[in-house]
Amino acid sequence: KVLDKAYTYVGPPNIKDVDKSFIPLTGYVRGGFLKITGTGFIPTPTVRFGLAVAQEVNFISSDELEVRQPKLFDVGPLDIIVSNPDGQRDIFPDGVTSLAPLKIKIIEPTSGGLSGGTKIKIECELTVEFARSVFPSGFVDGVEVFVGEAEATDVTVLSSHIITAITPANNSGPKDLFVVNPDGSEGRLDDAFTYNPLPLITLVRPDNGKLDGGTRIEIMGSGFLPGATVQIGDGTSFSAASTVKVLSDQLIVATTPQTGQAGSVDVRVTNPDRQKILRKNGFTYNPLPKITGIRPNYGLTTGGTIIIIEGTGFLPGAKVFIGKRAATTEFKHSLRVEAVTPANPLGSFDLKVVNPDTQEVVAKEAFVSVSETVYNYPNPFRASQGTTFRYVANEEVEEITVQIFNLNGEPIGILRRNGGSDIKWTNPDLNFGLYVYQMEVQLETGQTRTFQRLLQVE
Repeated sequence: KVLDKAYTYVGPPNIKDVDKSFIPLTGYVRGGFLKITGTGFIPTPTVRFGLAVAQEVNFISSDELEVRQPKLFDVGPLDIIVSNPDGQRDIFPDGVTSLAPLKIKIIEPTSGGLSGGTKIKIECELTVEFARSVFPSGFVDGVEVFVGEAEATDVTVLSSHIITAITPANNSGPKDLFVVNPDGSEGRLDDAFTYNPLPLITLVRPDNGKLDGGTRIEIMGSGFLPGATVQIGDGTSFSAASTVKVLSDQLIVATTPQTGQAGSVDVRVTNPDRQKILRKNGFTYNPLPKITGIRPNYGLTTGGTIIIIEGTGFLPGAKVFIGKRAATTEFKHSLRVEAVTPANPLGSFDLKVVNPDTQEVVAKEAFVSVSETVYNYPNPFRASQGTTFRYVANEEVEEITVQIFNLNGEPIGILRRNGGSDIKWTNPDLNFGLYVYQMEVQLETGQTRTFQRLLQVE
């Protein structure tokens, strides 16, 4: 008796593709199973990876198998072998590559900015120990890098044990580093990378200085890192400060650069991680002081004369010097300072105003120290040049009158001035010799003072 089609001849299996290129030596497949596609599969085949037999094979169809990978015996390319129950089989040469676990050795640098963008280099150990054996280990194309929970970008494999990546943005603080090969195995380094907080400037002291630079400033705040730089300027034009020292994460000292223009400028601190902070109008370059007037420009050798110095660029704390001696100084405003003169010998002296930023201005021989309350200068004098009669006192003068006599007592001139303490007289026709002048001073207090002095014409 014949039974039609009672026996079927089945062709051999044919493996066409595997959905994973890399698998872990440890036997774990990222995602659970790997998928083998092809033709001619029958329930339920045996699958080997090299010499290792898979313990779980799910027959999906004659075209598809799901396999849970076993633990392997070696790293590198492995043949995949599918054997049907009828003994027919197919070999997929170098179908997958087995990778050993990763062990991260070092990361450089170990910190960066909150916005990411830091290029880091990651190095792994060349070998790892697994199941009492030592296997070569390394990175392969497709490796992923995570800093904390965020994925890094631009991962580049430089060699089997060195990769680079660009850090993602994150919040501040230390983060674990994860490196995941395409087989799903990962290397981890706890607290490997620290996201630095943004720097902050709260105070610049002093906040002003001289035009030619050299002012030592203290920058106070937070988040300053070793190697931070300081720039001072405005808009897109900044100059680097010198002798920058980061004393702590809250204090930087630096020396201001030179500038050619007075005014307020910004102070910028840039950390090595490229994070920066700008303090708008944080520092002011002071103008050079100038003297436009001194009144009176004379005083007694014993000192005590109150003088008014007018000009520009005076700063609080400015000091006045007459000759080499300091006057008692009172700052009124940027256009005026007042001073009480120190004792000085007879003669003409330079008058100097020195601002706290050490910028100074000197009026050469601008102050005359005299020994009398009333005098004329010069004396003796030439008739063609004339002479000036002066009354020296700290009291305001309402009117001053000067009469000039020859030695016979005959008047040859009279001068009068309302307000002011000096008056000039010129008489080109005056003969050389001795004369006498009498000065009468009416003070605003109502008092009248009279003086008589000799006058000598050369």
